[in-house]
Amino acid sequence: MVDDEEENMSPNHSETNDEPRRDDFMAHEEGTQSNSELTHPQMLLAQSMIEQSLVRKHRSQAFKAHNMAKCESQKEQHEWLNADFPENVNGMR
Repeated sequence: MVDDEEENMSPNHSETNDEPRRDDFMAHEEGTQSNSELTHPQMLLAQSMIEQSLVRKHRSQAFKAHNMAKCESQKEQHEWLNADFPENVNGMR
C-alpha cells in the first residue's frame, strides 16, 4: 500500500503535473508560447540578436566608409603624383 501511494505522488504519474510540461514542450516545438515563463528569455534572445545585427550593420557601414575614404585619399595622392611627375604616368622616359 505504501508503494501505491508513492507512485501516485510522483510527478510522472499525476496528470496535473505532467500536462503543462507536455504543453510547454509542444509549444516550444511548434514555435509558439504556452506561458509567460518562455516570454522573457525569448525576448532577451531576440533583443540580443537584434543588437548583434545592428552592431554588424554599423561595423559594415563604418568599414565601407573607411575604405571609400581610403580609396579617395589614394586617388588624390595618385593625381597629385601624376600632376607633379608626369613621367610616372607612363613609366620612366
